[in-house]
Amino acid sequence: MELSTLPWEERLNLGLGRLFEQHGYSKYRMGKFEEYGLYMENKNFLKSAGIITFTDMDGRLMALKPDVTLSIVKNAQPGTVEKLYYMENVYRLAREGHEYREIGQMGLEFIGGEDAQCEAEVLLLALKSLEAISESYVLDVSHMGLVSALLEQFQVPESHQEPMLSALSQKNRHELRQRALAAGLTQQNADRLCGLTALPVDFPQALEKARAAFQSPATAPLFDRLAELYAALAQLGYGSHLRLDFSIVNDLTYYNGLIFQGYVKEVPRAVLAGGRYDNLLHRFGKPQGAIGFALYLDEVGRAFHEHPPYDVDTLLMYETTQPVTLVLKAVEQLAAQGGRVRAACEKPEGLRWRRAVRIADNGELIPVKEEAE
Repeated sequence: MELSTLPWEERLNLGLGRLFEQHGYSKYRMGKFEEYGLYMENKNFLKSAGIITFTDMDGRLMALKPDVTLSIVKNAQPGTVEKLYYMENVYRLAREGHEYREIGQMGLEFIGGEDAQCEAEVLLLALKSLEAISESYVLDVSHMGLVSALLEQFQVPESHQEPMLSALSQKNRHELRQRALAAGLTQQNADRLCGLTALPVDFPQALEKARAAFQSPATAPLFDRLAELYAALAQLGYGSHLRLDFSIVNDLTYYNGLIFQGYVKEVPRAVLAGGRYDNLLHRFGKPQGAIGFALYLDEVGRAFHEHPPYDVDTLLMYETTQPVTLVLKAVEQLAAQGGRVRAACEKPEGLRWRRAVRIADNGELIPVKEEAE
């Protein structure tokens, strides 16, 4: 079957799978279950707190997979470099309501990817993934290493860090200033921190404004890396799709560097999220770093779900007295022309078809003039 005849979701999955494989990623297949302890020990890494559990025949408490990255990290060999992508269903609480949902997810993980080239590659594939969904897209980029360096520079007590990061993520300047002053920052430094919530849309301008506000030996190399990544991607024509946004924050326990979120015009929430999570590898006793992202197919599917005008392209009518071989040959003949074929001896109620034909006893296909129901 031609790729163009497939449903939009399947075309997206196949197209992105081909894209990732072209860049050296191998497909990862995960089992449905992991021990519940794996997720409980890293619950802050998960996007959803709800986990479906059961006890297996050996008495172990198991979980129906709420996440793929944790399984990949668990099974990674210490010190190795692995480039993996996946198409999996995960099981989580829905954003709205209190029901569990089976959620389609696609993503990639670069285990051992630690230099600028690796980060540029992952960002490029994130941009191309968004581009495959919509012509109007943007990738917002932040850096937890910079955020961590700023907290250290301002000597923010650990007990104050989470509330400050929460206010920053909401771009709540008033609350962020109050939290900063309560943490002991001067009025000037609190204002500088609040400036991170109102950076210019242009990436280079935003980068220079942030660099000027927080000049320090610790942050200079991190700003340089961001500038290097932007320059490389801009050369490939993606500069206008990148924004610097320090309101994107993640748990410092796991994320230690570049983080990002992707948006398309047609969806009000992020459809892609990723970043560098070296700290998660280290929690598993593995010395290498890692960076990756996940694409939330459920968010994308709701916005781009296609409603085709027909359930099948061809309805093939036959008589029950006709030889089975005759019908099978007719189905094969129609299928070879492309499209979907439904063979039936009676018109299925409610079925929509583009055209209907019947088989003559000599094998000829004769158009049926009646309108589809």
